[in-house]
Amino acid sequence: MINLSEMGMTDDKLAYLLTKLPKRSLLLLEDADAAFVNRRQRDSDGYNGATVTFSGLLNALDGVAAGEERIAFLTTNHVDRLDAALIRPGRVDLMLRIGEATHYQAAQMWDRFYGDVDKDHSGRERFLSRLQELGLFGVGPDGKPSNRHTSTAAIQGLFLFHKDNMEGAINDADGLIPRKFEASDEVPEGAIKTPA
Repeated sequence: MINLSEMGMTDDKLAYLLTKLPKRSLLLLEDADAAFVNRRQRDSDGYNGATVTFSGLLNALDGVAAGEERIAFLTTNHVDRLDAALIRPGRVDLMLRIGEATHYQAAQMWDRFYGDVDKDHSGRERFLSRLQELGLFGVGPDGKPSNRHTSTAAIQGLFLFHKDNMEGAINDADGLIPRKFEASDEVPEGAIKTPA
């Protein structure tokens, strides 16, 4: 795994790391959209972050020195910010959006975390019903769009927090509701206040 926006990442460092990959390996390049943003902004120490160039990334992926027999995964939170040359056919063979959690995914995750103790699936059904009541599958209990969703990462976080307590996971399911804070709202400790 290589984070392209990691402090100190340069074209040379990226190329070096990729030459050290074994044949037939999987490569995960995180934050492809952030690699080239804010390059000129310096932090309080005067360090300007990663200096991977677009050309450097393209050369590392499929240039003359690029390795063979590897599968590369690029992650991004903003596919619209990726340059067309980076995601053109031949360079990117498949684009897959990993979006909001579905009913099926939540059920499978429940079974993975609590299947050994929830043999009759009654806990799973109560949890899924709770998510449905909260409208977290995009539809409210009345069948109308809720415009609410949650992610598999948020569900996983809830389950990890309640690793040995499935009742706690059910009771705290409302913590999966995405929180939005307006500029006039009081912001809880640790949250980031953004303009309305």
